[in-house]
Amino acid sequence: MVRKLEGSRPKNFIFNFSMGGLHDEEIDVNKDKYADVVPFMLFKDLPHTKGEDGYSVIFADKELAELKRRVAEHFKLDPKSIISYDEMIKLPVGTDMKWNVLVWKGHGDDAATREDVRGTYLLFH
Repeated sequence: MVRKLEGSRPKNFIFNFSMGGLHDEEIDVNKDKYADVVPFMLFKDLPHTKGEDGYSVIFADKELAELKRRVAEHFKLDPKSIISYDEMIKLPVGTDMKWNVLVWKGHGDDAATREDVRGTYLLFH
């Protein structure tokens, strides 16, 4: 249904497909913008702390690097394409869809609206 609307959608409207449904095979992860959930087993052993707000999560650099490695391996992604939400926020918005962004508690929804983000990978949701 969404594919039929592609040519008539407003320019400021971005489709974000969600993995984990009945039609995952119709999502082209090399072309479409999408979101997926990172299995808990990929990060359950990685130490993290809570932010000052008592809600957000903070991974130290070493643990974040390991998380990126695991996500790249599990989802068969280029490790260089994986960035955290905090890293994404510091980058200027581009038009080339190249980033796969890790999002967890305390992060916003900016990855869903950026044209340079292909995949949004959700943790702690």
